[in-house]
Amino acid sequence: MTMHRLSIEDFQEEPFKLVAIHCSHEAYQLCFLMNRHLDSHFERKSDHSIHGAHSCYEFFDWYDCKEQSHWRLVSNKCVASAQQSYAGTLFETNATINYLVPEHKRVDYFLKFDDEVKGFKNRLSQVQQIPQIIAAYEISTDQLKSKTNLIFD
Repeated sequence: MTMHRLSIEDFQEEPFKLVAIHCSHEAYQLCFLMNRHLDSHFERKSDHSIHGAHSCYEFFDWYDCKEQSHWRLVSNKCVASAQQSYAGTLFETNATINYLVPEHKRVDYFLKFDDEVKGFKNRLSQVQQIPQIIAAYEISTDQLKSKTNLIFD
């Protein structure tokens, strides 16, 4: 009988860098701005959903061939509207907001990079220079509790 052994290295996640973005624009508008200012080519992919939750987050993807790095932009908020209730006021709804990374509820979008990105600080400063972005900063992924929500197919 053949015996297969697994080591802890088989289950370690790939390191990545994460940038928090505060922006009041819609995700497609942010991607348009980033494509224009950063010479990137983000494309919308199927929405990212978390298993066990009924939430879908807008997801955009770009592979930078020059630097051989993968960029992923995902929204942090998902508004899940439940049944509408007409008792009380005219426009009363029971909408709930779900967060991809609940410990950073004020963040609008996350930009995820492969760990091997060359010139990461330069790219981060380019993102910060886009006038419509209120703030962009790196988040340490070491102590992130919901790191598994940021695993994309």
